[in-house]
Amino acid sequence: MTNPLLIERKRHYNLNINAISAAIATVGIYPEQSLIEDAVTYQGDLQRGNHKNGKQGKKPLWLVSFGRFIAFGNWQEGSTYKMRLDGDPRPLTKVETTAIEQSIKANEVRREQMQLDARRHAINRLSAAGNADPLHAYLVAKGIDGERLAQEDNKLLVPITDCKGAIWSYQTIEPNGRKLFPKGAKKKGNFWAAGWDRSRFLVGEGVATMKAIRRATGATVIAAMDAGNLPVVAEIIHLRLPSIPLVICADDDQAGHVAAEKARELTGAQIVLPGSPI
Repeated sequence: MTNPLLIERKRHYNLNINAISAAIATVGIYPEQSLIEDAVTYQGDLQRGNHKNGKQGKKPLWLVSFGRFIAFGNWQEGSTYKMRLDGDPRPLTKVETTAIEQSIKANEVRREQMQLDARRHAINRLSAAGNADPLHAYLVAKGIDGERLAQEDNKLLVPITDCKGAIWSYQTIEPNGRKLFPKGAKKKGNFWAAGWDRSRFLVGEGVATMKAIRRATGATVIAAMDAGNLPVVAEIIHLRLPSIPLVICADDDQAGHVAAEKARELTGAQIVLPGSPI
């Protein structure tokens, strides 16, 4: 016999999911279903996830649910929204706003601690690793060298630093090209770089792409590791070294074009597309 209480709980659960989906959609954000389900299941805890049909693993969206009101946003874009789910146009009460802010702050403290733990791990792992083997399968396949790369067993390690050269994380690259970042590590605003020429800096997304450009130009190159991080990195470098011209080496896809245009708006950098002279 079906339990009426369980049926009612399931109905309420689905109503919450549908209400949250509809509310978030009003500002043009369409997250994956699992993000909303986790927020409903774990009330008061900030959850992170991806856009629906977006690249997996980056998790730029965040969401926290408190009964009939929610807070959400996109950390890559710096956006934050707070709203009710019942259609009530009144602003959130002080108690509701405080609850959201406390949850976000607690999550930020946890995230910062994870980043510090990941940094210590990165420093130790990179210190223990050797130089990259120039005959590593990935380097050979891409036609690039092992400059500013380390190697542990058969995995390449890409050191990721801030603008002062402090290590914060790394990326592993397996011989077949599979890439991973350690969980909880800080990536926003950090990058991989090679070269000392200060006549100009060439900024792009992936390490292999920027290594190939360095081989062709001899210029200082910077890899932001992904499209979302590229404008952030470009702005940080421009603010720190405003006299050095920046050239954005854009990936030839929609995300790459959007990131390059945003970087140009922030820094005034020149944009170069694949196949164009640099």
